[in-house]
Amino acid sequence: MSSARSAESKLYYTRAGAGEELVMLHGATLDHRVLGPLAAELGRDHRVTRPDLPGHGRSPAPANGYLIAGLARSVLSLMDELDIGPAWIVGYSLGGLLALELAHRSPERIRGIVLIASGLRLVPGRPIERSSAGRTSAEIEAGAGYESRYRELVTVAQALFPMAARDELWDELRRFDFRQRAPELRVPSLVISGELDHFFAPEVHGEALRLLPHAAGTILPDTTHGVVFEESRRCAELVRRFVAGGAAQAWQTVSER
Repeated sequence: MSSARSAESKLYYTRAGAGEELVMLHGATLDHRVLGPLAAELGRDHRVTRPDLPGHGRSPAPANGYLIAGLARSVLSLMDELDIGPAWIVGYSLGGLLALELAHRSPERIRGIVLIASGLRLVPGRPIERSSAGRTSAEIEAGAGYESRYRELVTVAQALFPMAARDELWDELRRFDFRQRAPELRVPSLVISGELDHFFAPEVHGEALRLLPHAAGTILPDTTHGVVFEESRRCAELVRRFVAGGAAQAWQTVSER
C-alpha cells in the first residue's frame, strides 16, 4: 500500500491493490482508516484509493467551507491528478452523499456508486429498539468488537477534526437533499443499510430505491450505522458482485430489494 499527499487537491490518500478502480469515501469527522477493514477485503481484487476528505485526517481544511459540492470537487480533482478513469465510488455515510454528487455532476467519470449507511438525505430517527435477532445496538456493537476497534478509530479521527467546523459540516449535512435530482442519475447504484441505523432512518433506504433509476439494495440485519465495520466482509461481497455485474446490468446482479 502506498500513501501520499496530492500536489493539486492537497488531499492525503492511500492506494492499494490492482483491478477495477474503486474510490472509497469515509464519513463526517472521520478519515480513511475507518474504511480499513472494507478496503482490505476489496483490495484483493480491486485498485482501492482512500482519501482523507478536506479538513479530515491529514488533509487541510477546505478554502471555501464544508460544502458537499466543494468536497466532491476535491475528490474529482484527486481522481484527475491520479489519472483514475471511470471509477466505482464507495461512500460511507457522508461519503455516500458525495458519491451522489459526483455521479450527478460527472457521470462520465463514474461507473457506479455504492451508498453504505447513507441515502438521499440525512434523516435521523428514533432507532428500532431491537434488531430482528432481538439485540440492541449496544449488544451488536459489543459483539462486533465495535467499542475496541471501530470506536477507537472514530475517536482518533474525530480528535483531528477541528471543533469549530463541526457545526458548519453538520448544518451542510442537514441541508443536503438529493431527492429532486435522484431521477436524473444515469449510473447504477447499490444501497447497503444497517437495520438499526440511527442517522439514516429506515425510510431513507426505501426512498433511495424508489427514486434512483438503476438501484438495488439490501438492509443487513442485526447491524447499526457502523455496518461498514460490523459486516465488512458482507459489504465487500455485495460491492464485489455489484462491480462484477458491469455498469449496464449491475443493479440486476445484486437485486435484494
